Order: sequence, then structure tokens, then C-alpha cells
Amino acid sequence: MIDHAWLQVSYMAQIIVACLLFMIPVAKRRRFPARFASCTIVLLMIAYMFGAAVTVPDNLLLAILYWPAFAVICLPAVALCLQAGLSEVLYCTICANATQHAANECYLALSIALGRTTPICPRSSTDC
Repeated sequence: MIDHAWLQVSYMAQIIVACLLFMIPVAKRRRFPARFASCTIVLLMIAYMFGAAVTVPDNLLLAILYWPAFAVICLPAVALCLQAGLSEVLYCTICANATQHAANECYLALSIALGRTTPICPRSSTDC
């Protein structure tokens, strides 16, 4: 079984790749590759520590607040890499999160369609 913290690192890595995609047309700061690499390392370490310290809550409200925490964590890194205003930084971060979620859902749908995984069913369901 994969450790919960490593799943969060994978989630953050997907967001970082999506951020890079949305950063392409935006003006970048000097030494962008070094800044981006440094931010990537820091974000992955934060994601691992966050995943090790906090699990997805059972409470719906807290679970809804759990996932946007990754976007909040990405905001300073994106701002550090780009020579842009707040609107562009928010755009890159929000679109990267949306892209990651859409890509993950497509991957899960394809995995279910190909029989590589089963859908998640409620514990009381006998239909699965």
C-alpha cells in the first residue's frame, strides 16, 4: 500500500506540471529555471510533510477545505517564479488545480473502463 504522504507528493507533482503549462505565456522572472526547480523541491517537501501530518478529514466541510490547501501552498511559489500581477498568479494556480483534477478524473474513468480498478462504492452498497 502506498503511504498517504507519497500520494500527496504525487498530487503536488501533477499540480506543478500543470502550473508549468499555464506559466508558458506569462512573463517570467530572471533565473526562472533555478527558481522553478527550487520551488518544486520545496513544494514536494511541503506536500510530503502535509500528507504525513494531515489525512483527508471525514468531515465534509473539512474535506472540502483540505484540497484547496494545495492551491494556497502553490501561490507563493508561482508568484516567486513569475513577473506578473496577482491576477496572473491566481489564474495560473487555479487553472493548474482545475487541470490536475480534470486529468485525474479522466485517468480514473479510463482505469475503471479498462478494468484496472473498481469504482469506489459506499460501505453499505451491495451493488459493487
